[in-house]
Amino acid sequence: MVDDSSELAYYNMNFKSIFSSKMNATEIDAISHSAFENREYQKEIFNKRLFNYSENFTQGDYSIEPVMSGWDKELILGYINEYGGVLCALFHFGSHRHFFVDAASLNIPTVAPIAGKSYYDMKDLISKSSVEHASKVKLLEVEGDKVSLDLIRSLKEKRVGGIYVDGNMGPESFLNNDGCISVVFFGTELSVKSGIARLSLLLKLPILPVFCNSIGGQGFIEFADLIKLKESSKTRAAYINDVMQTLYSSLESKVSNSPESWEYALCLHRWVIPKTDSVTQILSEEPAKIKFVRENWSVIVKGGESYWFNALTTKGVKVPVELEGVFKILSDNNFTDWYPLSLTIKKLGYNSMAILNSLIKNGFIKVLE
Repeated sequence: MVDDSSELAYYNMNFKSIFSSKMNATEIDAISHSAFENREYQKEIFNKRLFNYSENFTQGDYSIEPVMSGWDKELILGYINEYGGVLCALFHFGSHRHFFVDAASLNIPTVAPIAGKSYYDMKDLISKSSVEHASKVKLLEVEGDKVSLDLIRSLKEKRVGGIYVDGNMGPESFLNNDGCISVVFFGTELSVKSGIARLSLLLKLPILPVFCNSIGGQGFIEFADLIKLKESSKTRAAYINDVMQTLYSSLESKVSNSPESWEYALCLHRWVIPKTDSVTQILSEEPAKIKFVRENWSVIVKGGESYWFNALTTKGVKVPVELEGVFKILSDNNFTDWYPLSLTIKKLGYNSMAILNSLIKNGFIKVLE
């Protein structure tokens, strides 16, 4: 479980990594708070929706109405009839939690791998609903042993596959690189899962990018242009790369316009391919003055311990408990005399040059001539 302060710190660090050249620290702080509040709000209203339906179902009222405007049922059913199915590319953006319940309310047959609590909450709701609604929604637990096989079988039954493009890992989980490829997102290289593109190739199904927007508490669904399989000289790998880059370019456009709506900015650091260290110089003599570089500096507290992270490289250093006061002096001042700090570090039993070189290497300190 990630506490509230850590979530805010992750949002702040990751928004810095994509917006530091366009926004100042105050603006990024505001966006980070808005993103955190939006995520909590979206969870709250969705849980209320599930609770209300669950209560109604126990009383024999199985009616469900879509909460997002802009649905085009005939468009989706038309794709199913034409192609034998369609893969909806979903993102952790806006009112995304409502997609499957809305689809059930419109009797659109869907199948989706869902993670964690969301899976069990939705599964419980569907089990209490009408036979008709239950037959339209098939949920698969992401960690299940046969999730891939069950997904393929269900898609062959002419269902709409709801596949989240932007990952299912939390901010402190470790990325499994199986099936990952590289895409560019806000000028940063990411390693992302490519399952939806591979499914498209395997089952010869088109991909429909879907954004569940939310403005002023009102959700509305938006369908982008259909990504079709094309006969061409492109290799399998080239097709997969093109599809995933197209999807992340679409996400980049949406995030540019409404960054607070993208919940998974919380986890962006997990996908970043670290840049090669630009600082290779190792100091052998202590400098007189140093400058603190705060533009891409972020602090994450985990288990009561502090870590300094560079938002652009996602690399960082652990702050020794005994040196928290020294690190605070560094971060509180733009320019600092190094000698007094070096003396304090040595008295506390640490190698001051090793600390300094680590901070320089990770981009937090510059030496003044």
